[in-house]
Amino acid sequence: MIPSSSLQIETVSLFPEINKQLIILLKSLDENDWHKPTVLPGRTVKDLASHILDGSLRRLSMCRDNYHANGPKIESNEDLIKYVQALNKTWIEATHRLSPIILISFLEFSEQWNYEYLKTLDPSDKAKFPVTWAGEFESQNWFDIAREYTEKWHHQMQIRLAVNKPGINSSELFYPAIDTFMKGVPHVFKDTNADLNCGIEIHIIGNGGGFWFLEKTETQWQFVKNLKNAPDAKIKMSDDTAWQLFTDSISKDVAAKSISITGNKLLGEAILNTRTVLR
Repeated sequence: MIPSSSLQIETVSLFPEINKQLIILLKSLDENDWHKPTVLPGRTVKDLASHILDGSLRRLSMCRDNYHANGPKIESNEDLIKYVQALNKTWIEATHRLSPIILISFLEFSEQWNYEYLKTLDPSDKAKFPVTWAGEFESQNWFDIAREYTEKWHHQMQIRLAVNKPGINSSELFYPAIDTFMKGVPHVFKDTNADLNCGIEIHIIGNGGGFWFLEKTETQWQFVKNLKNAPDAKIKMSDDTAWQLFTDSISKDVAAKSISITGNKLLGEAILNTRTVLR
């Protein structure tokens, strides 16, 4: 399915600030900080900085320059995840030999190039790659760009957690990330047992938060401005819990301890399966 243009999330204008904050953060780290573990098993701060660089260079090569290296045939989402993880691993291993200073210098160029490229795209045109975690086989550019923004945002947040340097959690930067993550929720609920017009209220508290209303139609779950009936389930969590759950930065069990579900708890618990990363 292609998301409605009326639901577009504009994120292109946020890249300069998120990029600026990344460089400021990385330049503030000492030698020990670069080797600190992150919430991703086996990945250090330096590994995540390298991964951010990889994401931009890979996108520019494939999408801007139309250059595609040989790869395996992708026949399923599992094949895609396996291939992407292999690419991530080989890149991180290859860049272990690079110094933090070199990585920062490369990032200053790559992130600006990526932003300049994203600005050229028509938001409503078909994206090069679909946002598969939202159940889409074809996506518009605005959604792919928003997905790219969440990648930059959440990996920077993971670095900040590792070195205990908070930031990028203003409403301006945080809410668009959460709003984009929420696009993956209807796909997660598709296999739940629910009647027509069944409704769910999702309340995320904090700078990145707000209210989202999910309703069951004859063919799918979808977000609506207002529910037709009283919600069958109400879900409440902090924005901090939300982003970490959706990006697999904490486990479902850990997240569940910080999430309030009233009404149909079995239905509401489906949100714990929301993942907006390919892992």
